[in-house]
Amino acid sequence: MDSSDLLLFTQVAQSGSFSQAAKRLGMPVSTVSRRVAALEAELGVSLLIRTTRSLRITETGRAYLEHGRAIAVELEKAEALASGLASTPQGTLKITAANDFGNRFLGGMVSRFLKDHPKVGVEVVLTERVVDLVGEGFDLAIRMGELEDSSLLAKRIGSLEMQVYASPAYLKKHGSPVNPSDLKRFDCVRFGGDQDLDADVWHLSGKAGDIRVPVSGRILANHMSLVRDWVMAGEGLGLMPHFLCAEEVESGRLKVVLKDWHGPAGPIHVVYPNQRFVSPKVRAFVESLIEACAEVKWKIR
Repeated sequence: MDSSDLLLFTQVAQSGSFSQAAKRLGMPVSTVSRRVAALEAELGVSLLIRTTRSLRITETGRAYLEHGRAIAVELEKAEALASGLASTPQGTLKITAANDFGNRFLGGMVSRFLKDHPKVGVEVVLTERVVDLVGEGFDLAIRMGELEDSSLLAKRIGSLEMQVYASPAYLKKHGSPVNPSDLKRFDCVRFGGDQDLDADVWHLSGKAGDIRVPVSGRILANHMSLVRDWVMAGEGLGLMPHFLCAEEVESGRLKVVLKDWHGPAGPIHVVYPNQRFVSPKVRAFVESLIEACAEVKWKIR
């Protein structure tokens, strides 16, 4: 038995007319009549007594109507629940991001998001590994650089604008490079977190073109936040993204050197699985993230 036929019969019985039921349901009268007749044939009983002027419910039909009403109430509850779930952010949001971005931004941003959305919980995993969002059950990821997986929905939220930085104390003691070629005379705190990146060569671009500069130093780190901390401690120069150093530049703990030169730039995206209906919790978080990132200083202005 098709439960929709039971609900259709319920509409007919409650309205007392095939035509009224058909009007409420937006169906032809002939379709309503045919499906009720098919339901009676399947059950082997008469639910309605039809005359040219009236419609009367049989005793069996009355008993059957009570079941139809109960099912209709439950369906209404289910629809209301589904509607609420489809409009209210709730449940656990599982996020992955690169270490440096996560440590710099997600703490305060997620706290504000949770205050605005009390029915949402958050699980954050920071890793440099490219996570399989669908296979590993993540709702979204924040990824640095060009995207490889074109099956994901992506929104650009920032950029990796790289420049050379140093602490005021280091520059006072050792001076400042004037040209990129001067870097070979300075200690450099190198980043070695990318297997495709040569930590001993910095790629810089300026009005004079692109240049590859050999660098050296006693410190090699696989997290940019460590590079930044050691540069602030006076251990040497560092080629770093501005978003990681903007607050330190404003506070005077770091200075930009070789201002006319910058390192490789790249996008930062929030990505999530491409599905027909994006969940409210994902949609709300993406909107909050974009709003928060609009205030970030991604490059020197």
